[in-house]
Parts: sequence; C-alpha cells; structure tokens
Amino acid sequence: MADQENRTLNDKFMLRLPDGMRERIKVIADKNGRSMNAEIVELLERHIPSIPSVKDVIESSDYIAFQLKELLERDPDLLDQRTMITAKSLMRTLNELDERLKAAQDRKTNEIKSSRRRQ
Repeated sequence: MADQENRTLNDKFMLRLPDGMRERIKVIADKNGRSMNAEIVELLERHIPSIPSVKDVIESSDYIAFQLKELLERDPDLLDQRTMITAKSLMRTLNELDERLKAAQDRKTNEIKSSRRRQ
C-alpha cells in the first residue's frame, strides 16, 4: 500500500502553463469529455512515443526473422547472392538481439525476485 502511495506522489508533476493555455486545454477537454489531466496525458502520449517493451522488441524480431526465413525457403532464386547474404546477416543479428533481450529480461526478473525476498 505504501508503495502505491509513493508511486502516486512521485508521478505528480507541477507545471506552469503560459497565459491562456489552461483555458484552451479546458475547452478541448470539455469538448472531448475528458478531465484536463486526461486531456494533457492524451496530448503528451500522442507527441511522445512510448519506448517499446523488451517483449515487444523480441516479438518484432521473431516475426521479422520468421518472415525472412519463409521468404528464403519459398524462393531462394528470388534473391540475388548479395541480398541473400544481407538477409542471413540480418537474421543472425536478430537472433543475437533476441538472445540479448531475453537475457536482459531474465536478469530483470531475477533482480525483482531478489528484491522481493529481501523485503
């Protein structure tokens, strides 16, 4: 419970707005049926891309590797030798990235488990 309270307090942020901006945000928020806070968060989400999770990156690399493998198996003659070398190199890089990300995820999981045991 204390962790949730600390998280809530840490996530609060005091912000000075230029003259007139508060009113503009209020008008937009009312129009969209949201609170001013929800409207500000929505605007920030739209303009500040989120960082993909390790899981998202792993899934993307798995998908790309699968598609490349399928393409190479389906019609190897479709690709010239240079493209084939590039594709195989990309697959190796994706596999290496996949292994590193999984290892990082495992380390993070172990750190979390370790910190929970100490509490």
